[in-house]
Amino acid sequence: MLFRSRGEWDLYLRALREADVPYAVEGDRTYYRRREILDAAALTASILDPNDAIALVALLRSSVAGVPDAAWIPLWEGRFPQLTARLGGSHAPLDELASLLADVAKSLASQPDLEPIPGWERTAFACLESLDALRVSFLRDPADLFVERVRHALGFEWSEAARFQGAWRAANLERFFDDLAASLAEAKPTAEVLREIRSAVAEEETPSVEPKAPATEDAVTVVTLHGAKGLAWDHVYLMQLHKGTARAEPVDAVGRAEGALEGVWSGLRTLGYDVVEARSRAVALAEQVRTLYVGMTRAKRRLVLAGMPAGLAPANEDTHTALLAARRPAPPSWDDLAQRAAANGGRAEVADACWVFPALAGAASEAIASQAESDAAWSPPVVAPVDPAFAARMATPRGVSVSKLAKAGADAEETVITPPREGSGEEWGRLVGTAIHAALERLDLHAPIAPQWNLARDRIVAALAADAPVAQKEDAVADASDCWSGLRDSPIVERLFALADRVVARELPILLSPDTIAPNAWAPPATGYVSGAIDLVYRDPDGRLVVVDYKTDRERHAADSPARARYLRQGELYCRALAEALPSPQPPRFEIWWLRHGVIDPANPTAPAAPPPAEQLSLTL
Repeated sequence: MLFRSRGEWDLYLRALREADVPYAVEGDRTYYRRREILDAAALTASILDPNDAIALVALLRSSVAGVPDAAWIPLWEGRFPQLTARLGGSHAPLDELASLLADVAKSLASQPDLEPIPGWERTAFACLESLDALRVSFLRDPADLFVERVRHALGFEWSEAARFQGAWRAANLERFFDDLAASLAEAKPTAEVLREIRSAVAEEETPSVEPKAPATEDAVTVVTLHGAKGLAWDHVYLMQLHKGTARAEPVDAVGRAEGALEGVWSGLRTLGYDVVEARSRAVALAEQVRTLYVGMTRAKRRLVLAGMPAGLAPANEDTHTALLAARRPAPPSWDDLAQRAAANGGRAEVADACWVFPALAGAASEAIASQAESDAAWSPPVVAPVDPAFAARMATPRGVSVSKLAKAGADAEETVITPPREGSGEEWGRLVGTAIHAALERLDLHAPIAPQWNLARDRIVAALAADAPVAQKEDAVADASDCWSGLRDSPIVERLFALADRVVARELPILLSPDTIAPNAWAPPATGYVSGAIDLVYRDPDGRLVVVDYKTDRERHAADSPARARYLRQGELYCRALAEALPSPQPPRFEIWWLRHGVIDPANPTAPAAPPPAEQLSLTL
């Protein structure tokens, strides 16, 4: 099967999977020019080369940060490149970067001619904070662990997978990071790794080998027209030929006509730009002819051209069906073909070709003939009322977090929690808790406490300076500093470092199937998944897993309080997820660590049930 672009593959690949037909997808010849690969390359270069300002700009303009173009000049005036080059050292200037980003965001928001982009300074700071940690990881960790940290630090693959053509983006990134891990594992010099990535991007090289000879695979080959050049198959199907290319007129475009520079600036054309535009249309038409020729000449025995006829498809000259309709001699009349096909099960053999009309096959032909006879009596269809069960499912979120599910308790209608109002105590507490959790995760449990404790405090202050509401920023920073200082000499930190050799994971992401944990049978909390992150997992001396949940609450809740019951429910879900992922004779136990009080609470949530059968654990993602 040959397609104009990768965006048209999904429907056909799904049909092949459902029919249990083996298929092979050929690689994209422009792999290193895809948006997600360019962004991943920029991320890698920003980590490995602190002085690569171009890579840094590309990273911060990508989906992981989204820094607006108007911010770059004031950022550069504030010594942004020099500050970011120092990230990854013992004196990382995170507080200075947070202050600079906040000042630039405030200055842009005050300009009436700029459309505001709220919150960009927060995402940019989070990206820089991760960049600081990744540079440290590159110098300290093995190659495979470093690459895993890169993949998880910014959630880059997850966000790309959720965008258009997400499956292809995720597959491309998987290949990129696998190749990066392999290069670093070979102990190549950093300069050589960077040179390979940069040259590949510049020269549009593909890291994959050339496709195998089609005759060696007993499978349907799925490939774009551009990737099919030089190959041949016995049977070729050209799909979606009626689809055109959406070409919006560029805001700024230039070209030369008779030696003079012509262009479009802010929507205004120069007098001679029509010549440049006509030449561009001619080049695009020639490319249409070339790709259609490439596709049609790949077939050895059978060629199938699939798409809507030019007269029925939306008017668009930029299609392959438009080219086929304009050929000489002209194709048969569609009306004549339709009449012949209706009388012959949807097929008509005319002009040395077999014309197939799926809509006219079998009972469909009778329905169409009947409709043609009763056009005058036609009436619009009656829209049936929406099924309440369907409406309820549509209103159910695709995913829900463990904390929200625990807060909802047994009432399924409360699974959708209204987010706290910005600036409220709950929002303030959430930001402080998030900063403290992140600092605990980054602690090196095998290194001395003192030097890294002060650095962690600086990161907490910088994070809150970027994220906290302006009116609450000073109080939030003071509260987090007090909590962190009090935690330094508490039994909790002593216990955490004592567990260094028994720690299994920190901030461990988990997924659960909502079908197995629904508050009640008729209303699942989500249609796809329940997600969360376990703060700490370690093993007891007897090998039993222990789930730890950090709490920064100012009050240590009583055993019979609703808040503690909610935390126990949360612990039950965490233990269930861990038991499903790592089956063991002993189910995991649960502890709450009250950080402000220095108390380790051996809580006892309901023991998780035995893991359900494997088929019940499959998630619809």
